Amino acid sequence: MAPMSAPDAKVSTATLRAARLAADWLGLSWQPLLVKAGLVPEVCEDPDGRLPLDALFALWYELMAHSGDEALGIQLARATPPGTMGIAEYVARNCATLRDVLEHAVRYSRLVNDGVQCTLELDGAEVAFTHTWTNRPDAWPRAYLDWIVGYLARTISRLAGENVRPRRVCLQHGPPADEAAYRDVLGCPVRFSSPVNAIVLDRGVLEAPVQTADPQLRSIMRKYAEEQLGRLPSVEGFLDDVRREVAAQVTAGARLEDVARSMGMSARSLQRRMQDEGTTYQAFVQEVRADLAASYLAEGQMPLGEIAFVLGYSEPSAFHRSFKRSRGVTPLKFRAQARTVA
Repeated sequence: MAPMSAPDAKVSTATLRAARLAADWLGLSWQPLLVKAGLVPEVCEDPDGRLPLDALFALWYELMAHSGDEALGIQLARATPPGTMGIAEYVARNCATLRDVLEHAVRYSRLVNDGVQCTLELDGAEVAFTHTWTNRPDAWPRAYLDWIVGYLARTISRLAGENVRPRRVCLQHGPPADEAAYRDVLGCPVRFSSPVNAIVLDRGVLEAPVQTADPQLRSIMRKYAEEQLGRLPSVEGFLDDVRREVAAQVTAGARLEDVARSMGMSARSLQRRMQDEGTTYQAFVQEVRADLAASYLAEGQMPLGEIAFVLGYSEPSAFHRSFKRSRGVTPLKFRAQARTVA
């Protein structure tokens, strides 16, 4: 899912709780800080309010200037009470397993901050929950970024058990003069100057049960979260993201469950999003296959049997029927027409 650009990105007022805690630590008056950052105090008091991300950045830069402590954000992560991520966190606290927690964190990340891109990536024995804004990574206030990643890492341990700790945490910014506070709060090695911000876990902990899970409460919280998500502006690029994943997995069949997992969501969530976009997953896969087939046929290099295999068809005849259904001509005729045009 593509992140929104800086001028349009918004964050939940719930995230102000950490900044308020920092202000209290530093002995700063809250209302003047908000006004200086360009924030309207009345809007900040609305539990369902949305704030401009740039204004929130200005607030954090002001806090950093008063603090002078490189470890301000990571220390805040240890002191921030549960519930600071709002409705997205309340859904997570009532999920059945850690896998559910992380998949829902990806889905509802826009409720917290629609200027970020979150993913859940499986790689061998590891799983990485990534959190980054690829458009302007240098714009993030260091303390704000440290607080988010640190708070998420500690929330994972709080939900799945204190014995569930990250293998490592990756941060995009450079190393501090003293890394001790990071290691102490996170309880694992920290890699700085990384391409993305990530919490890397053992893949085996994904099925760890969530100690606070309440299925009935989860259903209520999830319904509310979906309503809130539906009120946010549409994000361009979702179907492009699905198209890329389908194309990458098409030879193996591009199964709904596999594509959904690679995008950090459940199969049901992916189906629902596809329906919201006016299509179905199966119809979209056939569209991607037809587009790829047309490209391969136009290039004229691959035999039809090889194209059928690459696109995940059980046999060439199945490819032949599917392509004719979608394009109105057989693969051979389409290739001949493409050569004529060329």
